[in-house]
This record gives sequence, structure tokens and C-alpha cells, in this order.
Amino acid sequence: MEIKRILIDTSVIIDYLRRKNKEKSLFFTLVSDNQKLFISSVSVFELLAGADNQQKTGDVETILSFLEIIDFNCVIARKSSIYYQSLKKRNCQLEFRDLFIASTAIVYDLHVATLNVRHFSRIPEIKIISV
Repeated sequence: MEIKRILIDTSVIIDYLRRKNKEKSLFFTLVSDNQKLFISSVSVFELLAGADNQQKTGDVETILSFLEIIDFNCVIARKSSIYYQSLKKRNCQLEFRDLFIASTAIVYDLHVATLNVRHFSRIPEIKIISV
């Protein structure tokens, strides 16, 4: 099996955290398949902003230990602005955080694992992995 470089979207982590049977989650499958996994610092923000107690924060930090974090930077910001303008012209904008995550994947040539395929598929260049 080919090892893919995959950017994990926030939705995949939230699904994993909420599931009783974690083995049926996309995140569990990707970790078990020994894929090279990344996460955007934007997703780190989203996850930690939603962790409203120490237990949830600890759970998020444990998951982050399995992932390589990619910081938001000027290259990603520039790419995001290009996609923003293009999507705006087509009247199908993305929420900024999703746009930043998608642009991160494109800049670093990563597949995106997401449960929000409808959102991310607005950018044709993105390579999506879904359930």
C-alpha cells in the first residue's frame, strides 16, 4: 500500500472524539494504515477552542501528538487569497478556516481527509479522502 501524505481536517478529529467505537472512524483507519499525517494550525485552533474542559483539552493534545502540525504562513495566505477571489467570483465561498486548511493541503501537496467533502470539493485542485 502506498503511503500518502494526508492533512487531517478538523471534522475527522471531531468525529473520532465523539464516537463510542473509535475503530470505525476515518482517523483511526488512517493512523492504523501508517499514513503520514499532518494537521493545520488552523485545525489546532478549532479543536482547542472547542475543548471546554481539561479532559477534552487532554484528548485533543493526545491526538495532536500523532500528527505533524503545519503552521499558517504567508505562502498559504497568498494561496488562500487566490482561491478566495476565484470562489467569490463563482459565488461559492468557503468559510475562511476551511479555505486556509484547503490551501495548506495544496501548498504542501497533501491529500485532505475530511467529512466535509461538499465544502472542500469547491476547489478542483484538492485531493480529497473521505469515508
